[in-house]
Amino acid sequence: VFLWPKGWNLAAYRTVFTDRTILRSFGFTCLLTVIYTAVTMVMTILCAYPLSKRNLKGRTAVLMMITFTMYFSGGTIPSYLLVSDLKMLNTIWALILPGAVNTFNMIVMKSFFTSIPDSLEESAVIDGAGHLRTLVSVILPLSMPIIATLSLFYAVARWNMFSDALYYINDPKMYPLQLK
Repeated sequence: VFLWPKGWNLAAYRTVFTDRTILRSFGFTCLLTVIYTAVTMVMTILCAYPLSKRNLKGRTAVLMMITFTMYFSGGTIPSYLLVSDLKMLNTIWALILPGAVNTFNMIVMKSFFTSIPDSLEESAVIDGAGHLRTLVSVILPLSMPIIATLSLFYAVARWNMFSDALYYINDPKMYPLQLK
C-alpha cells in the first residue's frame, strides 16, 4: 500500500457502532465538551470584564495573583485532594470545575475588552445601563470574534483531555471517549 489502500473494509466501523460502551462514551464526551465550553466561557468573561476596567481598585494585585497561577500550579496531588474533599469524584463537575478558567485565555480576553473604546461604554451608561447591561448589550456583541476563538480553544482542549478523567473518574459508565 503506497497511496491507495488495497481493498475496502468497514469492519472497524461496524465494531465501533455496535459497541454500546463506545457510543455512551461518545455521547458523554459530547455533552461534557458542550457544558465545559459554556461554563469556561462564562467564567472567563466574568473574570476578564472587570479586570479590563482601569479604575478597578486592586486590579494590578489581582492580575499578578492570577498570572502567578499560570507559572506555578499546586500540582496533581493537591488538585486530586481538593476534588476529593469537595466530594466531586465520579461526577461530571470533577471534569468541568477544576479547569473552569484558563489564565492565558482570560488575559487574552481581558486585552480584547481593553481595546474596545471607552466611549461605547460611556454612551451605554448615559442611556442608563448598568455594568451587566453594558456587558450584555454592548461589549459581548462586539466580542464575538474572541468568544468564538476561545470557545473553539476550550472545546478542543476539553475533547483532548484524558488525564483528569483518569484521575477523578472510577465509574466506567462515566468514562469519556478518550479512556475507552
